Amino acid sequence: MKKNLLIILFILGSISSRADTITSWTFYLNNTKVKTCTDLTQNKITIKANTLKSSDILELEYFDDTCHNYEYVITIKDEYKGGVSIKKIKGKNNRIRLDLNDILEHYHKQFDGRKVFFLIFIDGINKDKSIKNGRRLLELTLN
Repeated sequence: MKKNLLIILFILGSISSRADTITSWTFYLNNTKVKTCTDLTQNKITIKANTLKSSDILELEYFDDTCHNYEYVITIKDEYKGGVSIKKIKGKNNRIRLDLNDILEHYHKQFDGRKVFFLIFIDGINKDKSIKNGRRLLELTLN
């Protein structure tokens, strides 16, 4: 009887201890947290372009506990799917500096002060070259 009770308790403990993992990513501008996003949040940020300087730093901190040994590729595109920047990183859970200068240069060259949004995507590539996701992280609007 005690053996059956232990088995039942073990099964119930295993079921209740399963963690529901949510991938999250946080954006920082000049070391100030702007927004933390998940698949369940509205992932949009609006910044006035004339307040940004080329010395400003835009960073991303990406957390995904379901991927191990992945290389990540971050792609920034404008609203017309024009490529702005591509960055490859290894590992996760550390801040990644995004190319804000590339975004600003593209904005001033292509859009000349008009409101525009940029899409930031991330792909995970495993060592066996399998690709995970193609997750859209953020819509960054400059106006």
